[in-house]
Amino acid sequence: MPRHTRQAPSYAELAPLNPIVQPRPIHHDQWEPDAQTLAPAPQYQYTPSRTGMARTPSPTPSEANMLAGKMPYSGSVMLKMYWKQIVVAVILLVAFIVIFAMNDRILHALRPVKAWMDERPWGFVIPLAIYIAISFPPLIGQEVVAMFCGMIWGLGEGFGIVAAGTVIGEILLFLLVKYFFRARLQNKEETGVSYACYARVVREGGWMICAAFRLSVFPPHFVTVLVAACDVQLWVYLIAIVIGFPRQMLPVYLGVVLDDKDEGTQHAGPKALKGAFVAFIIIVTIVAGRFIGARVKKIKPEIIYQRRKARQQKMMESLESLSGV
Repeated sequence: MPRHTRQAPSYAELAPLNPIVQPRPIHHDQWEPDAQTLAPAPQYQYTPSRTGMARTPSPTPSEANMLAGKMPYSGSVMLKMYWKQIVVAVILLVAFIVIFAMNDRILHALRPVKAWMDERPWGFVIPLAIYIAISFPPLIGQEVVAMFCGMIWGLGEGFGIVAAGTVIGEILLFLLVKYFFRARLQNKEETGVSYACYARVVREGGWMICAAFRLSVFPPHFVTVLVAACDVQLWVYLIAIVIGFPRQMLPVYLGVVLDDKDEGTQHAGPKALKGAFVAFIIIVTIVAGRFIGARVKKIKPEIIYQRRKARQQKMMESLESLSGV
């Protein structure tokens, strides 16, 4: 049987199908560059896509919580943001508790002061000046001063001192904020949803909403600062201050009650009248607070939507600036 052997491939079989053509050497003066070769590379230009910008941005987590009626942030975050307000509220609460718990000792200590002021016709100037001075935030303690006025001068004269101090102090604070801090407070509307809602409610509500703020649980300092920053006229706010006088009368009346308890008199009226007056003020305060809350709840979605549109506008401006580079 014959043996098959494989022969080695020849050079023609190993050669490539397309033989390599060696380039001809040319002279430098014979080479002419192509115009396309010398053309500069085109610069990369960014064209923003407007498909993503056409849609309004979604609410932030804090805005979504506020729309759902929840707290905008967690408890720990809220504590870090508003710890000053919480400290002030705790101090006021402790002060009222101490006054009611130790009213006998306080009244006994105030008797020399009361006698000294009663002997001098200008004695009322001292609490009046103190009341005006603490009308400027962050000072506090108007309720305590009003209670002392009720203890020393009674309901009529005591409330007269408090009313005069309220009007003078709030007018001075109103003018100070309007002419020196209005622009700064108006810029705050862009960062705080709650503040923006309150400001819109004040601008659209007129004297009625200002009076509701004065009757509510909101601190008078905050109300005056808010109203002054919203370009409300002074005479309109003066009407609201007068309507809100019952709220300033309550601590004066409580001071009269404490003085009656110490001396055994009935200047504050019988117990039924005392309870009815205090209950009336509390009910008015709750109703005013709910009235303001309903206005804020109604306008809050619009405020948040405007904030979303503002974010969209900023995104479009930033992308347009990038496309022009």
